[in-house]
Amino acid sequence: MKRVLAFLLAMMLALSLCACGSKENLAPADPVSPPVSSTPEPSKPTEPSAPEKPTEPTAPTTPEKPAEPAVPEEPAKPTNRDGAKCSVCGNWLTDWAATNQGCGVVVFYQRNCPTCQAGFFKEEMVWHTLEDGKCTQCGKSETDPANLQFKLNEAGTGYELIRVTFNHQDPDLIVPRMYNDLPVVGIQSLIVDRQDNLQPHFIYLQNTATYLKDNALKKLGCLEGVWMADSVTSLGNYALAANQSLRHLRLSENLSEMGMYVFASSGLQEVTLPDNLTKLGVAAFAQCKSLRTVKIGSRLQDVGEAAFAQCTALETVEMPNSVTTIGNTAFYLCSALERFELPKKVTVVPTDCFADCTALTTVVWHDDITTIGSGAFSHCPISELPLLPRLTTIGSGAFRECKTLTAVTLPQGLSTIEANAFYACTSLTSANRPDTLSTIGKDAFYCCPVEELFK
Repeated sequence: MKRVLAFLLAMMLALSLCACGSKENLAPADPVSPPVSSTPEPSKPTEPSAPEKPTEPTAPTTPEKPAEPAVPEEPAKPTNRDGAKCSVCGNWLTDWAATNQGCGVVVFYQRNCPTCQAGFFKEEMVWHTLEDGKCTQCGKSETDPANLQFKLNEAGTGYELIRVTFNHQDPDLIVPRMYNDLPVVGIQSLIVDRQDNLQPHFIYLQNTATYLKDNALKKLGCLEGVWMADSVTSLGNYALAANQSLRHLRLSENLSEMGMYVFASSGLQEVTLPDNLTKLGVAAFAQCKSLRTVKIGSRLQDVGEAAFAQCTALETVEMPNSVTTIGNTAFYLCSALERFELPKKVTVVPTDCFADCTALTTVVWHDDITTIGSGAFSHCPISELPLLPRLTTIGSGAFRECKTLTAVTLPQGLSTIEANAFYACTSLTSANRPDTLSTIGKDAFYCCPVEELFK
């Protein structure tokens, strides 16, 4: 029993000593942070997610209201007075601005494109305004008769100007109204003594003049402009021919007669013919290489042969329905002419009338055409010959080598197609053969796709 008690005491003493040793080891001498355990704490178990709520059925969508059509934007207003746009980039141009001023002078104008810097130019003649031999604007008087020579006309009723002497050194020649108490009625073949830059540039015919004789102002090297009072009624043959510098012209409103070659080979760029003119002479404007626009008065009846032949810059001709006759080769080699409307009273398109008009794509026909003359449209780029119900004759070579001609509609009543009429119209694929056609000339359809139809 004693032994048991002694053993228990010894065990209790040993346990108390162990407890004291543990406390001493846990209290370090220096205060330091306790070591962090590298063992991760066990994560909490994930709670089970709640079941997803079932998707509710989608309500039907309301169709969208169609968009209202866009209101077209109002076009931008022009920044110039005439609404002109640049031919290069299409933007608005500036207004015309004069680069010089004066009376009895050519005024030059310029306008620009602010976007692409393109420049455009034009000129306009500012004529003297003559009244009683004096300009009402600048006060300039008619030319001193002492510097001129005159000749009494055949009837003895007035004088004709025949010479400008060395003493005249003014660019303006204002023909006097009176000489030796008789009116100055016209100009004969004028001789100008000066052959330098001091010869007349601008000639004015006042209200006593009634005519220019043959060759009156032919080939005056520096002549730029001619102004005619409304008293002038006739212009003789070659009256103003071969004046390459002639660009400005004011014709009399009462002009009724015009001879042959009146303005041939001149430098005119545009012409307005008065209403009283009824006949345009042979080759009146032939070889006017700079002529672009012609406006013809309302009473013209006869356009002479070769009237505008070889006017290679001619783009626009406004021809009235009063015209009854157009002469042969009237528009021969007008290579810039694109469109022509045949006057209603013209029934015959004459020989070589539009030959070699290599830009002529549009011809406005009418139902009264009876004859298309030889070579009338040769080498023209027209595309069709429509039905002309009164057409009876197509002349030789009328449409020779019209390479773009694709269709021809020939009327019942057509009797004659002459030789080479459609020679080498290589695109002509559509044509008909009327029952009335009795004469087909040699090679009329040579080298045409429809050639077999006319054999």
